[in-house]
Amino acid sequence: MRAVNLIPSDDRRGAGGLAGIGSGRSQGGAFGVLALLAGLAVLALIYGLARHQVSSRRTQLATVAASTQRVQESTTALSSYTSFESLREQRIKAVDELVDSRFDWAHAVHELGRVMPSGTSVSTLTGAIGSATTAAGVPAAAAATTSTTASATPSAPGSSAAGASSVSSATPPGSVPTVTLAGCATSQAKVALTLERLRLIDGVPPPPRPEKAAHS
Repeated sequence: MRAVNLIPSDDRRGAGGLAGIGSGRSQGGAFGVLALLAGLAVLALIYGLARHQVSSRRTQLATVAASTQRVQESTTALSSYTSFESLREQRIKAVDELVDSRFDWAHAVHELGRVMPSGTSVSTLTGAIGSATTAAGVPAAAAATTSTTASATPSAPGSSAAGASSVSSATPPGSVPTVTLAGCATSQAKVALTLERLRLIDGVPPPPRPEKAAHS
């Protein structure tokens, strides 16, 4: 006997169509699941890379912070030497100012020995400081006979430069040092020559010119 399909032909085509549609939907769902899994994998990869970069940046930040801390500690340790160098410069400047403002007694004595003529001798020689004169011509107080300088002993590196003492000269600018001498000469002519030669000393002012008498 031969088998006979009793389902109508229209119904048989509809069943086949439904089967095709079901198969297509199942394949679309599988593709959607694969796409979702691929998206999750990409997100996980991006998250891993970002986390690794953050960890690397944190390590670099910790290294920089440690280096900064070491530099700050070194700066703090060397600050005392910086203060000492500043104190040294202040003292050198004070000494230079003192040297520039003092009267050169050695040069004055050298000049005296240079101009003294033969046949004369000096028995006593005294140097003194006259009163200083201000710019307005008003006599100021006499200068002190001693100099005040900063301590010559170097302080510890941690000391402050603010404690440096001021300096002053025994012959400040404007003062008039004077030299008083006594001696002997072989003749009156030698005495006169000595007085003339003393005017050749460097720094000795010229003698004042005699004023002419007014004619009536």
